[in-house]
Amino acid sequence: MPGMDTKRFCPACRPIKCDRVVSLSPCIARPGSLQKHGAAAAHTMMPSRTTVRTMPTPPKTASPVVAKPKPKPKKPAEPAAKPFLRFCHSAPLRAKTLKVLEAVEGADKPTTHSGQITDLILELTDAGMDQFFLQSLKATKANFVVQQSASLGLAGVQKVMGTVIRNIVGRMDDKQLLSVCGSIRQFMV
Repeated sequence: MPGMDTKRFCPACRPIKCDRVVSLSPCIARPGSLQKHGAAAAHTMMPSRTTVRTMPTPPKTASPVVAKPKPKPKKPAEPAAKPFLRFCHSAPLRAKTLKVLEAVEGADKPTTHSGQITDLILELTDAGMDQFFLQSLKATKANFVVQQSASLGLAGVQKVMGTVIRNIVGRMDDKQLLSVCGSIRQFMV
């Protein structure tokens, strides 16, 4: 056919046009050599209607490979104690925490106190978020709208977290609740 190029392409490998030059993808199939994609029966040959202009490129010279010396592994300095973050909470919340922990740890069946420990976990979470986020935001002297937006956002997060925490703690057995109490005591030290 007039105006048709003699090169052909498989349907998945159409030529890519870029301004006036048409570059071909690497899967150009010439008649009789369809081995680049595998079996010849897998491709239907379609004639291309574009002209292909090629530009001569200089041959690339191989640069010598230089082996980089491996750096000696450095031993990291070990801190005196593990890093931690703690927050200050009110004296009444500390008293409530100790009371609930003693009740759960001293009970014959700790699961009877799962509601109390869930409420305690939620109160501690609220106090921590307030200390780490809201009070830090207030210290930056952010405007009122920003502070209110942050407060409302945290209230939504706490509501969702409350549902999740209630479901998780409510399904714990005695041994797991005692483990949670031990973790809370470790945070208090």
